[in-house]
Amino acid sequence: MFRTSHIRKHVFGHAIIAWRHNKPLIALAILIAESRKDVVFTILTNTYIYPKILGELEKLSPERFKAIENQIK
Repeated sequence: MFRTSHIRKHVFGHAIIAWRHNKPLIALAILIAESRKDVVFTILTNTYIYPKILGELEKLSPERFKAIENQIK
């Protein structure tokens, strides 16, 4: 029998290859991760957008980033 306290929900996100579509997706992932500790957010992207995603995450304060770093993949 599964213990629901150990089951994590998983949200998968993907946007077309344009930064203006991905930036709001990153903001959504951050908000979901901050509000729900039982959710992992995976973003499918490419080598062009990936550095920009990391740049958005680096804009967070160290405390804020530390709280969600294991939830956004």
